[in-house]
Amino acid sequence: HMHGVGVTIFDPSGVPGGYDYHAARAEFARRLIRQPGFRRRLVEFPLGIDHPVWVESRIDLDEHFVRARLPLPGDQA
Repeated sequence: HMHGVGVTIFDPSGVPGGYDYHAARAEFARRLIRQPGFRRRLVEFPLGIDHPVWVESRIDLDEHFVRARLPLPGDQA
């Protein structure tokens, strides 16, 4: 299995107009469309009768893009 975890910490103080979760999620989705490797999944044939193939897959961002807030003060500590 290949599992990966990524954590992004946003500091909204430098974002013009402030931070917006939905805008960040939409930008992530827009960029993801340009990356074909992230839209594919490997499908194996039953009983191994042929080589596995890559197929286009629909990504449910709600399974991958999760919003979490730190309690105040929300710093590195």
